[in-house]
Amino acid sequence: MLDLLLARLLLAAAGSLLAGCAVWGIATLCRRCLPGLSLQRSFWLVAQLAVTAVFAAMLLPPAERLRVVPVIDMDEHPARRADPGAERAANDFRNVMRVLK
Repeated sequence: MLDLLLARLLLAAAGSLLAGCAVWGIATLCRRCLPGLSLQRSFWLVAQLAVTAVFAAMLLPPAERLRVVPVIDMDEHPARRADPGAERAANDFRNVMRVLK
């Protein structure tokens, strides 16, 4: 349990580090293009809030509802069930895999 918590914390720290580097790069570009923007506190506060939000979001547990890959259910083709040679080959393969485990 502690290892899982530490791994999630390390992942969140790495994610916030990457977000911080991205925010720093964007802030540097904006400071060069818009020098008046670098004098405002709100710009820097929003940057800090973005890094904090990334850290907090990466600590959240993953939701099962948000899967990207859909679950695919495949039925056996009727022709495969009718072929006894294919059934025997499938059983042999299962037995070999069971032995190799």
